[in-house]
Amino acid sequence: MEQGDGNRTVNDYEKTILNKLLDKYEARLNGSNRRVLISLERHSEVAPDIESHEYIDFKESMEKLRDNGIIELDWVRKNYIINSIWLVIENAPMAYKMLGREDKESKIHRVVKMISSAIDETECGWIKEYFESEKNHIIGSEKITGIWKLNECLISAILKSLTSISHFNGKSISMRVFSINTYGDSKFFENKVKDRLIPIIHSHEPFLMDIDDVGDREVLAHVGIIMMPEIFEFCGNVKIYFQTGAVDFSPIKSGACISGDSVSEIVQTEILNTDKIIFIENKTNYSDYCLSHRSDNELVIFHGGFLSPQRTRFFKLLCSEKKISSYFWGDIDYGGFKMFVRLKRTVVPELMPLNMDIESFEAHKDIGLKKNDEYLNKLIKLKNDKDYTVFYEVIDAISRYKITVEQESFINYFSKDKILNKAKLIEDLQ
Repeated sequence: MEQGDGNRTVNDYEKTILNKLLDKYEARLNGSNRRVLISLERHSEVAPDIESHEYIDFKESMEKLRDNGIIELDWVRKNYIINSIWLVIENAPMAYKMLGREDKESKIHRVVKMISSAIDETECGWIKEYFESEKNHIIGSEKITGIWKLNECLISAILKSLTSISHFNGKSISMRVFSINTYGDSKFFENKVKDRLIPIIHSHEPFLMDIDDVGDREVLAHVGIIMMPEIFEFCGNVKIYFQTGAVDFSPIKSGACISGDSVSEIVQTEILNTDKIIFIENKTNYSDYCLSHRSDNELVIFHGGFLSPQRTRFFKLLCSEKKISSYFWGDIDYGGFKMFVRLKRTVVPELMPLNMDIESFEAHKDIGLKKNDEYLNKLIKLKNDKDYTVFYEVIDAISRYKITVEQESFINYFSKDKILNKAKLIEDLQ
């Protein structure tokens, strides 16, 4: 049994039916005259079996609600078997009161007020735009949907996460520290907020919103929340000066790494005897290239997924000393092109693509991945941005064959001469 408005108790049958009716009432279109109805034939789980003794209790409960003017009943067999139940709209306030449930108008007002307060505390452009869009949608539709149907505590927690992220200004923080700073609990974000927040970031952050193949860790890292310490891998003649001393990584020919936590301790970097920097997105290709194809005058950097603030800072440190020809090698697809442009815009303005041209595509398209029209339409839109000019020809080829090519296709195929010749050709064309 559950307490209602203080006049009488509401039993479980009444609670279930009224809540379902009110859910449908709140979800219906503005101005709709359609009945708010539950068909027991289609929703048999809300009522006991008609052959059971419990069905008598259920029927009597529904008749009490009918007698109170809150619902109406349609019968399969008059006074014995209920076919459907519908809400008496003008008496909906009685149902809210009986359940002790907040009515739709009150909740809309409360949620809009919470979002408005978050807008005032937000600095980041896309987050503010998201809040504004959600607020306007709620006001315009007069409906509460999605995450805004959650309880007040969770809505507040989500808003607090986004407003906190908006103040990062390119900095990174571990997930546990973020949770402590934001909620005073090291696991609250992970347990209660993370899974609800990631879809919001993925679908509204400008760089991520059009990327399909991106993991939860990358989504959070992109906005500065690090689920696990990042490891940055590279191979070449690099000397890094930390606050406590310098480390020469040149002797490590198979690849070295540092923790993302140590990036803040770097004073400067020194790149020695290097005339080419190559960013490789895929870990398998990075490892294979370092072990079998890298020359002594190359600095090879594992790019990984999408750039986090820490990774961006480290890459800038490696590329800031002097002008060195720099290349990015990623998949010949939408994600690869986006990563190239992101790196070019944020780290290396003179960046050039490697193994992502029409020749590379033609050589590997037979083992490529099929793509649907929705994907191809999204890809073609990249041609509206001049930063993707270098990929226009291969974008046309992908659209024609409906195929993309992954980096792994190059393993056991490319030779040192082929890669350098292609790099030289691309450089000459710039």
